[in-house]
Amino acid sequence: MEINILGQNYKVIELEHIDQHDGITTMGQINYLKNEIYILSNLTPERKEHTLWHEIVHGILDAQGYTEQSDNEKLINALATGIQNVLNNNDKLDGIYKEEVKWLRKNY
Repeated sequence: MEINILGQNYKVIELEHIDQHDGITTMGQINYLKNEIYILSNLTPERKEHTLWHEIVHGILDAQGYTEQSDNEKLINALATGIQNVLNNNDKLDGIYKEEVKWLRKNY
């Protein structure tokens, strides 16, 4: 699957293991050089969805030049949680982003 983040296509790849970043266990990672998003394959569907949103938010902030904010994991988690919650709890948004939301819910 591919996700377009501000004009850049990122291939989403599930892996059994993702290298640790600064000694911290990682559930997902975005690779800007390869245009790839990695997500651990053994996560629950809900955690995969959150991890995907987490990495998308990194991609958005980085693409907009907010690299310092993109390094702020608390901010990224807050935004990813908020986006996931709003999309999952507001069926009216399905009419706007119908196919994208259905696809995310089905696949992650």
